[in-house]
Amino acid sequence: MRYLSRVVPGINYLDEVLTEARYLYASKYCRKRAVLDLGCGYCIGLKYVCDVARYVLAVDRDRCVLRTVVKELSRRYLNLDVICCIAEKLPLRKQIFDTVLVMDLIEHIAQVHDLLNEVRRVCKVGGTAIFSTPNADVSRRNPHHVREYRLGTLLTLLSRYFTVKQVLGQVLVNRFLAALSKLGIPVGAVMYLLRKIFRTSTLVDVLRTKSVSREVLLEVLRPEPIVSTVMHTHAHIIVVVYVK
Repeated sequence: MRYLSRVVPGINYLDEVLTEARYLYASKYCRKRAVLDLGCGYCIGLKYVCDVARYVLAVDRDRCVLRTVVKELSRRYLNLDVICCIAEKLPLRKQIFDTVLVMDLIEHIAQVHDLLNEVRRVCKVGGTAIFSTPNADVSRRNPHHVREYRLGTLLTLLSRYFTVKQVLGQVLVNRFLAALSKLGIPVGAVMYLLRKIFRTSTLVDVLRTKSVSREVLLEVLRPEPIVSTVMHTHAHIIVVVYVK
């Protein structure tokens, strides 16, 4: 019961697939770099980062979770270390990481400005930080979340500390919608229209079919004007920022 707020391997299969997709995307910013993963949890997807990074430090406040990480990953990846501490007060020197991953953490933090100050402090100037968080427009309100963010609110917050480079929305799609994406058609807009036409309340309602396999899509979003409409269909927001 103590891990209800976490994605547990082998139990939350759908969340596990979506989490892995986010880490796979983040790994493109980690090649041959020193990487810090804040709030690593069970390190689902971190293997993609460890495969390409020069060094990875995984941080979590739960010692029991970290024991699992050490057992599962540390023996396989010699470039991985773990440390138990809170993300708002890191026992680390400043400007030592090239990339900082803040994956599904910010919604759990009450002192969010302390968290962002720490990310900025430990990341090198010109380095990259990647934030992912559930989209409040479609989230079912996890009781373990202190606050869930809409895109506009999140971008306003992050822009106070960093330079925003790219915004993406994560959406679960079937093969037909994945094919539309390859043609350059904004899937988020299509999903929005489907929800309006069929009056569905959630993304899953639109995709509910056992005959068609589902795929994870990370769709690059333009800041305006399409984002305000499209984000109503994306389950997660991913923001890539540069440290000033």
